[in-house]
Amino acid sequence: MARTSTDGFKAFNLLKGNGIEIGALSNPFDLDANVLYADTVPPDVMAEQLKNNEGKVYLERKLVDVSILLEAPFYNFKNIESNTLDFCTSSNVIEHHPNPVYFLLEQFRVIKPGGHVYVKIPNKEFTYDRSRISTPISYLEKKFIEFDFSDEYMRALDIVKNSVGHLDYIGQGEEMATSITKNRDGHHHFFVFDPESTYDMISVLKKYQSFRVVFFNLEDGNVHFAMQKK
Repeated sequence: MARTSTDGFKAFNLLKGNGIEIGALSNPFDLDANVLYADTVPPDVMAEQLKNNEGKVYLERKLVDVSILLEAPFYNFKNIESNTLDFCTSSNVIEHHPNPVYFLLEQFRVIKPGGHVYVKIPNKEFTYDRSRISTPISYLEKKFIEFDFSDEYMRALDIVKNSVGHLDYIGQGEEMATSITKNRDGHHHFFVFDPESTYDMISVLKKYQSFRVVFFNLEDGNVHFAMQKK
């Protein structure tokens, strides 16, 4: 994300020192920092996964070098000690994670007090998710409490049936929903958010982690927010 945008400028000024960016693909944040890149697969495997339909746009530029592999089902930072980094940031990631509340708290775990978690998520009203119902945050909290990392068939069917104009889903039905549930790749929006549900998620996070919100903005069809660990 270019630092010339409102949100890129904020990220540039907040995220200093040593940190992790998750799911950068070929469009990392423009930061003055030491950044390690994390994703679910190495760049060569990711390039193969992205070569068709909607994913091709990411291959117009070089994918970042990934040095931290996030393994199923938790996709956590299992080899990183707590309170050691200055920031974690992600762009269009938590809607793919099987347990978003867990994953955001995992990012808080590895940063120091005073460090930042910066998140960008698609605002569903401006995406192919616009006909889908925003995921209830009570449901996401329940998944966190129950340590649930499963993918439900009905949620996969909602992706296939109610996504609007996405080339991967046009003309697809129950067979694809079954495949998504069985094989789980990280390219589907299992959860969808709007500004109001994002507020609710931040409120839930505050039950489990002490932080202050230092930035919240709607730009370029996304919701951006930054939280500073107390």
